[in-house]
Amino acid sequence: MTMSPHDWPLDCDVTLDAVRSLHTPAGHYRISPGSYPAGTSFPGISRAGRVYVLSGACSYTFDHSTVQLSAPSYFDHPEGGYNFAVDGDDEVSLIHVWLLPPEFRHNES
Repeated sequence: MTMSPHDWPLDCDVTLDAVRSLHTPAGHYRISPGSYPAGTSFPGISRAGRVYVLSGACSYTFDHSTVQLSAPSYFDHPEGGYNFAVDGDDEVSLIHVWLLPPEFRHNES
């Protein structure tokens, strides 16, 4: 996975529905929107996945590298520990996407 931010790939606004359209079939992904107020920071641990930034700016620090993101962008993050921080004076809105392990996938009709 690339640890640098990418521009939003579609010719539309970053929305939950637009992100869902990129990750099909729907039953194979966990898609979780969230938001954090300015000044928020915390350590975390995660499976490998993708983070889309809908609004605001934030940074993820993994070991010795930091990825800075601002809307509209995304990045693919590795599995493991990280430190998250909201950058700037505005709330950040994110969507996290993870590919589910095969035993948890289901087909939606």
